[in-house]
Amino acid sequence: MRGINIQDVRNVIVGGINKHTALETVDTDNPHTRPEYPYYSYKVTSYLPYEFTGQSTIEEVEDKYKETIYLQPQMVISFNSYAADVVVAYETILKAWEWFKYVGYQELKNHNIVVVDVGSIQDRTVFLSPEYQYRQGFDVTLRAVHAIERIVDALKDFEFKKESEIE
Repeated sequence: MRGINIQDVRNVIVGGINKHTALETVDTDNPHTRPEYPYYSYKVTSYLPYEFTGQSTIEEVEDKYKETIYLQPQMVISFNSYAADVVVAYETILKAWEWFKYVGYQELKNHNIVVVDVGSIQDRTVFLSPEYQYRQGFDVTLRAVHAIERIVDALKDFEFKKESEIE
């Protein structure tokens, strides 16, 4: 098992949301052309690398030991829907909210990702002259398993010396 990273989490979330809703999901800070309405965006707003300490293991590998510590970093992701109509924005964000709350549970679990909290849906509409861009959004808190490994030499052969033999 290797540590999970933001790209892994992104791939699971974007793939799951796209499959569930058939809508495109882009990075909020993406400088490229936006998809046609309606669509989603996401942004990792915080990452607490080692908030929860997990277990550790040691296993022998040839003449070395592999030590692994398992941690559970926590991250907050802001998720938004965009539409030309406020009702469509709300309906689409509700589908994404449902995916995090219940529908995507097994998909996330298969990748060692757990939903800690799915926040309430909020109006995030902005005025872009001469019209409004209707946005609805929520924040979701996730936790994932992160494994850190190191290899150390195994102490195989040794002998004790008498104190008088030590220089």
